[in-house]
Amino acid sequence: MKFNKPAYTIDQHIELLENRGLTFLDYDRAKRYLLTIGYYRLSAYFLPFQVAPNKFKDEVTFTDVLNLYIFDRKLRLHVMDALERIEVAIRSVLSDTLSNRYDPHWYMDEQIFKESFLEIQPRRGKSQYEIFRNKIIFHTGKNYHSNRNPSCKHYYEVYTDPELPPSWMIVEVLPMGTWSRVYENIEKGKVRQKVSKFFSFKTNDFAGWLHALTLIRNNCAHHSRFWNSTFPPKAKNIAKYTHVGIPLDTPYANLALIHAFLSSFTRNATWSKKLYSLLQECPLDIHQHMMFPDDWDQFPFWRIHSSLIRTS
Repeated sequence: MKFNKPAYTIDQHIELLENRGLTFLDYDRAKRYLLTIGYYRLSAYFLPFQVAPNKFKDEVTFTDVLNLYIFDRKLRLHVMDALERIEVAIRSVLSDTLSNRYDPHWYMDEQIFKESFLEIQPRRGKSQYEIFRNKIIFHTGKNYHSNRNPSCKHYYEVYTDPELPPSWMIVEVLPMGTWSRVYENIEKGKVRQKVSKFFSFKTNDFAGWLHALTLIRNNCAHHSRFWNSTFPPKAKNIAKYTHVGIPLDTPYANLALIHAFLSSFTRNATWSKKLYSLLQECPLDIHQHMMFPDDWDQFPFWRIHSSLIRTS
């Protein structure tokens, strides 16, 4: 079937939405937001306000939709704040653990990794390890002088052996998903145990949690909806690290995963308290749409109403 939908002007989009029952209180403001955000992007936020496909509930305004969009953007930024801290911590702990156990160029030793990580993949014609090495070469700018990270640039200008920078430099340039795969494919169990123990996770669960956080991070990094998004439940034994009865693959579960991880190495509940304040701005019921339990903020897990500070 051939695609033949025409492009609409902003005025035509407003007329279309009005015919579907949406009220506009300020046309100039609406036009500005429709132009700078885009009708298609905003259309996902129409759905909770509709009683049927293409039919809005009574008395719903464009401002209601916009407030939900703004809330979601704030929530996504709050999530990214936590994920940045978590990602930096994971990279640092993993790099330090491996560098001290082996040497600063541990990643160049193939014997550290599982055989499956080293095996040639028929579809790609190369192993995961080779892909990993190529990412290091690319992101550090070894063959691309104009793309060099400043610290890596200095290394390449001064040193010739080993050919690639030390671990503490490459952790600054490789994405979270890469470190998740590295952790999962380290052959030596004691390294994985030491890293997972630092974050208070069981070794067999930690890789799944890293994968789950990577999915959430990628979603937020691409500015996708978070407030009502669901993800496959990659993290194992969620109740062990959060609380009993947590609903899987829901926005609430995703936020609990983040808080559990962040709490494993931070000393206070600042992030969860800010989350609680931010959720007060949600224009819709968080229990119905985000699957938050009743009185969730009273759960000891969240430490929202506690002044206790961790000392460990």
